[in-house]
Amino acid sequence: MIPVNSVAGYAAHGRITIDAEAINYTGTSTNTAVCGGIDACFTGARRGVGGSAAASHSTGAAVFQNQCLIRATGTSGDSRRIVERATTSSVGGGSAMIVYAKNNGDGVPYYRLWDRVAGAWGTEATANNVGADIHWLVLKFARTRNEAILGSMNSSGQIRVQVWNGDTLTWGAPQLIATVTANNDNLYRGFDIDYETNSDRAVIVYNDNTNSRFAYRTWDGATLSSQTTVNIPLGAKPRWIETAANPHSTSNELAVIMLDRNNDVYGMRWTGAVWSNMGSGVAWDTDAADSNFRPIGTVWESTSGRALFVWGSNTNRRIYHRVWTGLALSAPQFRDVAALGGRVTWLRVVRDPYSEQIVSGVMNGGRDLNTAMWSGPPGDGWTDHPEHDANTEDGNDRNFDIVFETSAVRAGQAWLMWGGRVAGRSTKRRL
Repeated sequence: MIPVNSVAGYAAHGRITIDAEAINYTGTSTNTAVCGGIDACFTGARRGVGGSAAASHSTGAAVFQNQCLIRATGTSGDSRRIVERATTSSVGGGSAMIVYAKNNGDGVPYYRLWDRVAGAWGTEATANNVGADIHWLVLKFARTRNEAILGSMNSSGQIRVQVWNGDTLTWGAPQLIATVTANNDNLYRGFDIDYETNSDRAVIVYNDNTNSRFAYRTWDGATLSSQTTVNIPLGAKPRWIETAANPHSTSNELAVIMLDRNNDVYGMRWTGAVWSNMGSGVAWDTDAADSNFRPIGTVWESTSGRALFVWGSNTNRRIYHRVWTGLALSAPQFRDVAALGGRVTWLRVVRDPYSEQIVSGVMNGGRDLNTAMWSGPPGDGWTDHPEHDANTEDGNDRNFDIVFETSAVRAGQAWLMWGGRVAGRSTKRRL
């Protein structure tokens, strides 16, 4: 028996993953007598399957499910196979979606679905037109509904959202939530979206074209809320906004970090009900790296409930970070990356789903690409890797990305991919 806070949205039987351990189960229950006084549980559990090892897990550890189950019924010559999709999987059974724009300025987001059976991308299809040439797209998936939400910003500075219904394979009508026009802020991605882990409610955070504040709305699967604004100690509008959701199954927390055109940095925490300044009511840095690029990022450690905020400094090679411990916000700490020849222009932070490790990737205007590994508590430090490339494809755009593998048998392994100087070629490296 595996006690949990809820079994809503999970398959009636199948496999779950907690930390690095895969567990098969034969049923679910909300009977406290069956669950040992707990409100919900998975029953008939078989631990450490699929090559994983049985292990202890902390209270609040996330429970993942991304499985399709096939059950045979009947007798020989009259059997039926019933396919059951766990509703915690995205795009219908754990497939994938890619969304992109074209350079023809038609204002249409295009997408393809990954066919896991065929091992290939499906036919190109279109979401709904968003009115003008697309500058930015953000796509995020619900955990307990077969749903995704797509945010877009076009060349007119219009920020819209539209919702994908994975059961009907249709997109809802785009909703205009803001128009950003001043100071060329439409060139920068002044919005982001994340789903709260526990409630599975999407929170859309965005620049509403007003100095010293940001705005947000929520989507609960049925209704898009009206706009609410939050005052912040920045002198201008947030050009860049990055959000991240706390992965704990019981949490509705988000972290957000923002950068304005004056190169001021500020961060906040969403509790699930209100925005908290975590005890800091002033800008965190008034001399950050160039806001013409995106030198900011935020991420949560996978099991500790701590959030990490990271940004580049106007000082060459310097990177700052702060940690929200769950109780307090640490003072800014910095490190200098010796191999990075100039200021940070592009920054990305990605968490390991099975540990407190985080990988940070940074580029500078000279096209240097470097990464470092965050150790998490108790040491709380960065270990720089040898420089990956001193001459990547393009210094004006973020031409790299990082992802951790999610399979329990490959826990702790991350991939770095980037564009090289050879035309038509990309490079990858396992970290």
